[in-house]
Amino acid sequence: MYIIYSLLAKRSGTVLSDFEDCKELRILALPPELRSFFNNAFKGCTSLTQISIPPLVPTIKAATFCGCSSLTEITLPPHLSMIEGHAFDGCTSLTEISIPPKIVQMNNSIFKDCKSLKKVIFEPISIFSIISGNSFENCSSLKEIVIPPSVTQIGPYAFSGCTSLTKVLIPSSVVKIDKHAFNSCSSLTKILIPSSVTVIGQNAFEKCTSLVEIKIPDSVVEMNENAFSDCTNLKYVTISASLHSIERCVFQ
Repeated sequence: MYIIYSLLAKRSGTVLSDFEDCKELRILALPPELRSFFNNAFKGCTSLTQISIPPLVPTIKAATFCGCSSLTEITLPPHLSMIEGHAFDGCTSLTEISIPPKIVQMNNSIFKDCKSLKKVIFEPISIFSIISGNSFENCSSLKEIVIPPSVTQIGPYAFSGCTSLTKVLIPSSVVKIDKHAFNSCSSLTKILIPSSVTVIGQNAFEKCTSLVEIKIPDSVVEMNENAFSDCTNLKYVTISASLHSIERCVFQ
């Protein structure tokens, strides 16, 4: 077991990517003066189990902890403002994550394939506006999600393949549910689409096989192809007369 501290403290505030694929690294103690990581800094450290990000780090760079399959616990600093793409992609042992309130941007696939992730906590005072594409794709243990009121768009494939997801609360700030956003959420029995939504993307709720009823609010003007295709238990659909466009195979 390695505990890295003094080596990193000599890096002038920056951790280079020279710990990528360090398969035996288990516990990481980072110095409080640390300010940044480079991309892929700890990618593939498959034995790493826990880490606390120092308080001065503003951004977690792309793929920093990608493939850290033994990581069960991580603490994000309260002043963190950005998480870049694939930062925690494939952290298959991570069970819970709390997103700090000052996050402005979270890029694609940040928690993709985190198959043990059961709980995601967003602060009610969050300020980010987009749940980016593939953010929680294939998080197959995630059971419920409460999207904060700052969000205006749910990106493509954001929750696709979340097969244990039973409850989603979408705030009245959301205007677009992008393509494949909830594709194959096979345990989702009910979802309330708020009256702020104007666009439902293609395949957005495809293969939500437990979904029984859906009401399309008056605000929706565009519903793209296969939006609810293969929802094999869907029995009741209410559609507004104001809907301008219904593409092919929406309910196939």
